[in-house]
Amino acid sequence: MKVCGLIVEYNPFHNGHAYHAQQARDKTQADVVIAVMSGNFLQRGELAITDKWTRAKIAAQYGVDLVIELPVYHAVQPADFFAQGAIDMLFALGCDVVCFGTDEYDVFDYEAYGAFYQKNRPEIEKRVAAITSPEWTYAKKMIHVLTQLDPKLNFDETKPNHILALSYAKANAALPKPMGLVSITRREAQYHDEQIVGTIASATAIRRAVLTNQTVATVVPVEMDQALLSRTLIDWERAYPFLRYRIVSTPIEILSTYYQVNEGIAHLFVQVATRANSFKDFLSQATSKSYPTSKIQRMAVYILLGMTVNEYEEAMQTVLFRPLAYTKVGQSYLKARKKNQVFTARIGKKEAQHHALYLKADQIYQLISPDHEEQNFGRFALLVNSKVKSV
Repeated sequence: MKVCGLIVEYNPFHNGHAYHAQQARDKTQADVVIAVMSGNFLQRGELAITDKWTRAKIAAQYGVDLVIELPVYHAVQPADFFAQGAIDMLFALGCDVVCFGTDEYDVFDYEAYGAFYQKNRPEIEKRVAAITSPEWTYAKKMIHVLTQLDPKLNFDETKPNHILALSYAKANAALPKPMGLVSITRREAQYHDEQIVGTIASATAIRRAVLTNQTVATVVPVEMDQALLSRTLIDWERAYPFLRYRIVSTPIEILSTYYQVNEGIAHLFVQVATRANSFKDFLSQATSKSYPTSKIQRMAVYILLGMTVNEYEEAMQTVLFRPLAYTKVGQSYLKARKKNQVFTARIGKKEAQHHALYLKADQIYQLISPDHEEQNFGRFALLVNSKVKSV
């Protein structure tokens, strides 16, 4: 049995994602397609526009056999750490190959890049550490060092899917038995495109449209369109009053204990939150060359969740494999894997003791939009009928 893994967020699930899932199955000739999906908080420090159960169910209807949640402490991370968490999960789930989208149109050998990085890791890390300019982001440092070592490598900061794919390749190459890597070039719409044209649009364009009451019926499955129309949608503007209250009501010495937040950032956030009446204004005033948008948003998530360094470190010690949705094929594969792997099918009192941060994140998400159902207690993976013919 051949198993293909996907690393996804589906914010929201759209026609391009359905295309990617089917192409992944076709290109890899996989019998089972597994997606590791971010939960209610996402890699770039954003909140999912609709909840994890809705997104997982629709993904299972349109090409994915099994959706496993990537916990918040892995999901809301810079590219390298996000990739490490997701790749490790797919490897543990028995995947033979990982298939991902890319916005790099030239031929690029991701497996060769991963091997190159693994071979030169000590020298790369040494050179990156030697760059101390506060205006250089980690990504800029890494690009500079890697192109020094091999000028043929292509690193374009305007191609976020390609940059993330490079992180997948690095994490994969460090495994005891690396999985195969297969890339699928994005069709029609690019990551940052803000206009909806045709039947495939970027998630950015779709979110912008639905948050301004425009129709997206031509670019998402009917089930997702109905979900977006039937409940309160979540974004940072809706969450900002919660964040603002947390910042201005918390002493600096406590803010400074939150994950990735130092005293300087704590002071900056207090000053900005005091005068910024919207998250857009907050972000505009808080960002800089040293602290780009995604980094500010991730720190905002850590503060919103009250995620201390100790909580993060404790959470990382416990492995959580939680299925959210599956087809009959995925359910059968899950049962077979249970012989040598522990899955968390339900959250009860016992599980709650070991996954406090995971639960707290979803409880806060619910507070922001009370019409979303309970996210954990009493919830079990959804068995759905796939609308896409399996191989």
